[in-house]
Amino acid sequence: MTSVLRSILPVSSAKSEDHDDDYSVEYSFAMEYSGPPVSQDIPQVAPVDVHRIPTAAVAARV
Repeated sequence: MTSVLRSILPVSSAKSEDHDDDYSVEYSFAMEYSGPPVSQDIPQVAPVDVHRIPTAAVAARV
């Protein structure tokens, strides 16, 4: 598995701490939970309709 990930992902993150406009690569992986049953309620997230999110006219044309 490690060799597969190394062939896909960059050696290091390209995120620069100095400039916000620079090229940035961030990634994360999720693993399936295999522990004991959860005894608390899991928060539910309401679905988001991305077409109702306001955008600038310039961004809407892209």
